[in-house]
Amino acid sequence: MLDKNDIKILRGMFRENNEVFGAQHKREIRDEIYSVVKASEASLIRRMDSNAESMKKELIERMDRMKGEIVDAVIDVLDDNILPQIQELREDMVMVKHHLKLA
Repeated sequence: MLDKNDIKILRGMFRENNEVFGAQHKREIRDEIYSVVKASEASLIRRMDSNAESMKKELIERMDRMKGEIVDAVIDVLDDNILPQIQELREDMVMVKHHLKLA
């Protein structure tokens, strides 16, 4: 049977073991949490980079479409309004030149 001194020694040993193992578990848990946080951070950065790249690509495609639409609109304005007016002015100039030669 254990006496009070033996029990005291055993308690001290259990406390030491608990402190050592507790500290070791705390370190392991801290290291594991750190690893999980770093992995999550890296994953988030990869997703952000991927999203930024796809947004950049989409923006470039939209700008290209807009450029095409603007060029088409300018061509339509030229064809529908400006070029006919230029043609009318040319015809008017020919008539004026013709009249000047007659006079």
